[in-house]
Amino acid sequence: MHILVIGAGVTGLAAAMFPSAGDFSNAQTWCGQRPATPSSMPLIGSTQFSNLWLSAGQGALGFTLSLGSGQVIADLIGRRTPEIGRLHPFHV
Repeated sequence: MHILVIGAGVTGLAAAMFPSAGDFSNAQTWCGQRPATPSSMPLIGSTQFSNLWLSAGQGALGFTLSLGSGQVIADLIGRRTPEIGRLHPFHV
């Protein structure tokens, strides 16, 4: 399901800043669904692949939790104990 959003202001700004980027008269803006897990608990941590880490599934709070999630994932990748509380509810 796609939810169309009227965004003439954003499109007009993009066209003014990047006039050669494309045909802005045919641009459509949309907003996708917020990705969340069935349990509503984000996926933050390592995977079976050594070079793939996840910080996903924050749902509607993704933007709100982005800085904290980024700090936690950086700490985990750096093999440090996350400074942000005890994160037992989060799972991978």
